Amino acid sequence: MPYAIAREHEWAETIGQSETFYAELVDLMAQQTELHFVTGAGIYTSALPTIQEMDPDIWSSVKERSWTERPDAHWRAIALIALDGHVEIRRRQPNAAHYALVQLEQYFEVPILTQNNDGLHQRSGSATVLEASPFSQKALCDTCDADYEVTHAMLRAALERSPRCQRQGCCGDLRLDTQQQGPSTHSTIELSFSSASVITAIGLNDRRAAIFSAVLDAEYAHDATIVAIHPSKNEIDNIASYTLRGHAETVLPGLVDAVIERKLFVD
Repeated sequence: MPYAIAREHEWAETIGQSETFYAELVDLMAQQTELHFVTGAGIYTSALPTIQEMDPDIWSSVKERSWTERPDAHWRAIALIALDGHVEIRRRQPNAAHYALVQLEQYFEVPILTQNNDGLHQRSGSATVLEASPFSQKALCDTCDADYEVTHAMLRAALERSPRCQRQGCCGDLRLDTQQQGPSTHSTIELSFSSASVITAIGLNDRRAAIFSAVLDAEYAHDATIVAIHPSKNEIDNIASYTLRGHAETVLPGLVDAVIERKLFVD
């Protein structure tokens, strides 16, 4: 196997033990009618550029200055992330992991919750995709407290200058409402796991994200089995019943083939 595997935090030490753990996982997944997936940036082997790499000047301003001091820098940083405002993301194509999830849909319901807003799941052909943005859906005026929906148009404009209040006579700076969770609220995310028995988390690495909290809630509220796929040690290992340590592009296609083969044998 081109990766390590663990069951209930016990890492396989022999080929035989690895094969046993893997067979148990395949059997479990093959018995389901729905297989839920949660994906993060790690579904791609190479990481996307960071804000520091995309715009060093903006990164320096965000790091050293508060929102009040440099609202333009903070808005540009948010827009760069939210809109994937760099060339590399637009060049990317769905990879083997994306297409493996599409293949599963021939035999299972495959709801996908993703914190990626690159559209690659949809472009690969996945039918049920819920995008969970890490950003607030509301902005507040620092001067008059008027609130605004954060739209793509606002974010695109923020690449050039920070948004201002449109109320007559105000024109105050807008800032994100940090009390808001984002376009996909926690309750919406949790609802998507209400029937989940097996949840496979791919490339998640930020425990602060709402998407991660939803996985935790599903595991505890519904006693779901968590499967984690990622290349290095990760916080989600702590709640995973099975951990496959490797790149999704390598691990997932083989797992999907094995699950489908087992499904056809059982049926």
